[in-house]
Amino acid sequence: MWFINRDPIRYSGIAGSSNTGTIGRGVSHMHRPISRRRAMFHILGTVLLVVVTFVAVTKIGLRSGAFGRSAEITVRFGRVDGLRAGDQVRLQGLRVGTVAKIDPPAKAGEELVVTLKLDPAIARILRSDCSVTIAHQGMIGQPVVEITPGTAEGGELDPAEPIAGRTIDGIAQLTQRASDSLAKLEKLTAEASTGVQQLNAITAVIARGEGSIGKLVMNDDAYRKLVDVGDQGQRTLEDLQENLESLKQSWFFSRMFEERGFYERDTTLFDPTADQIRQSLAASDLFESGTAILTPLGRRRIDNAVGLIRGALKPDSNIVVAAFSVPGTGGEPLNLHLTQKQAESVRDYLERQHSISYVSLFKWRKVTAVGFGSRTPSFWNAANAPPERVDLVVSTPRADRS
Repeated sequence: MWFINRDPIRYSGIAGSSNTGTIGRGVSHMHRPISRRRAMFHILGTVLLVVVTFVAVTKIGLRSGAFGRSAEITVRFGRVDGLRAGDQVRLQGLRVGTVAKIDPPAKAGEELVVTLKLDPAIARILRSDCSVTIAHQGMIGQPVVEITPGTAEGGELDPAEPIAGRTIDGIAQLTQRASDSLAKLEKLTAEASTGVQQLNAITAVIARGEGSIGKLVMNDDAYRKLVDVGDQGQRTLEDLQENLESLKQSWFFSRMFEERGFYERDTTLFDPTADQIRQSLAASDLFESGTAILTPLGRRRIDNAVGLIRGALKPDSNIVVAAFSVPGTGGEPLNLHLTQKQAESVRDYLERQHSISYVSLFKWRKVTAVGFGSRTPSFWNAANAPPERVDLVVSTPRADRS
């Protein structure tokens, strides 16, 4: 660039004579050095740009796990619903890692393998009964991996063994289910309409006195005999009920009825068609001694347990609140009564404080409270659980894999 002096050019003579203007002085400005202040501004600006870039890259790297140590676990999924490398991994709502990569099935019939990169401190607390779920931030939001760490009863997690994950249905799956339900409803409506037409035809035949039923309806003597038989049957059932109640009071048969009651309780926990997870809470942490009254500590214990089981809940999941005790001086009837009240107390708190039974506007899940007294079903493994406790059991029907 040329630096031109803005002073007017002065001439000492007429055209053609030598001039004494100032052009020479203006041209010499092109070699003027940059001032010290401007140079310092340039240096500081460059340093600031480098620092900002370094901080941004470091923050992104730390968040994604690119820098520093990290732990990896693998999870198998039947579908990933748009999950991509780099998406968030959260533990009880807290971001703890990212999705490192997603490998397709090696052959037909196998599942996808998702590698998760986690903070080593988080990986160390995961237990063998932990659960990994792909959920969505909102109905149509970005997919995110949610981890539930498991329970204290679970063994140490083997990083080399893939975890069986599951995917919560998004808007597409829910819409498809709604369409299937509507199709079934239309089919039932058509069948009901056909049934009504057939019933009308049968009613017309009876009204005309045709057939055995028609003759029975139109014949008063036959009708009275039928009523007499019904009355006699009713009296027989009432007598049988009285005899049954008497047997229940007999010491010889009371044990049989007691076992029958236990069997009905067992069926609330035994479900061979469902996947189950449980949280065991010590009764001493939950209730005032010998009562079904929750303590402040007990409420906090339940709140923490709800945070762990929510990740396993699906729309078709059911919950059983089962209470257990040890043999007491009052006998087994009092044990059964106490544990039943304790189970109901926990269930009522779950519904009142956490709306645990609410699924959607038109759907509620079943929450059952049952007391087992001092007896634990033989199929219910409670070796590491406190003898006096409350188990929160989530049962989710297993999908047909055929």
